[in-house]
Amino acid sequence: MAILGAALIVVGVLLLVLPGPGLLLVLAGLLLLASEFPWARRYVEPVRERAMQAADASVSSPWRLTGSVAAGLFLIGAGIVWGVQESLPFGGWGTGTSLILSGLVLLGLLGWSYRRRAATR
Repeated sequence: MAILGAALIVVGVLLLVLPGPGLLLVLAGLLLLASEFPWARRYVEPVRERAMQAADASVSSPWRLTGSVAAGLFLIGAGIVWGVQESLPFGGWGTGTSLILSGLVLLGLLGWSYRRRAATR
């Protein structure tokens, strides 16, 4: 569980540069780490509050939502191009797959955030 928690935190931090709610993955990683390591428990609640604020903000306006969805679709498209065009820097399906997965994670988190926000209205 510790390895999975650490991996979720790393992926979440990488997703922070995208317009989507990457803090949700950081929170998931912290929750897994907190189940094994007492020191991680004190970080869960502050990150939870910030993650929920970021999730709400990512779908707070039509422009933000559109931009976030466009970023996810761009990542998927770029992943396909990188997978097919091996002449690109770091070309091949290794890079392409990671870009596609990043786009899918972003779209999945956006969908979750949108449903969560709609349920609270």
